[in-house]
Amino acid sequence: MAAAACLVGGILLIPTLWPYQQVHDDLGVEREERVAGRFLERDLEDYLAAPPSNDLWGSLLDDHHRHIEG
Repeated sequence: MAAAACLVGGILLIPTLWPYQQVHDDLGVEREERVAGRFLERDLEDYLAAPPSNDLWGSLLDDHHRHIEG
């Protein structure tokens, strides 16, 4: 049953993941583990963050917001 679930999940992911594989094959673009790891290192405070533009939580949680992509 688990193998069937993995097979169905894999088949459903193919249309989403295929363009990324194409870019990787065409350009050789690959993110190094140390660079990718930077995006995984988050503080507990990051889970309480909301941008000021967020209508529901922005006014309450904008003190914790930081631009993580930058």
